Amino acid sequence: MNRIKVKGNFSVEELKERMISSKDMAERKRWQALYLAKTGKYTVKEIADIIKVSVYTINKWVYNFNHKGEEGIKSHKKGGNHSSFLSWQEEEDFLAELQCRHESYAPQKLSLREKLSRRK
Repeated sequence: MNRIKVKGNFSVEELKERMISSKDMAERKRWQALYLAKTGKYTVKEIADIIKVSVYTINKWVYNFNHKGEEGIKSHKKGGNHSSFLSWQEEEDFLAELQCRHESYAPQKLSLREKLSRRK
């Protein structure tokens, strides 16, 4: 019977409310794990089976929450190129120029007969 202890000032009801109100699915699973652990009714293995993650993951989530608080539960954006090559003004000018080009470009609409004759 390996039960895990959730530390902090959150009540079972507060954890349940966080779980329900979470818009991010990954974050919602973390709140659910904390909620189930805080009720004291489930073992770590049972919680992992309910949420469909490993026991290691449940232990990691609870550890992060116990040591970092709410910040340990939040989802963080990963990856991506955060450097930009154009300033906002340069980007706006570039997009405006593209828009002008697009509006002035009017491809000819050819009939099927004209298209076939050009292939020959």
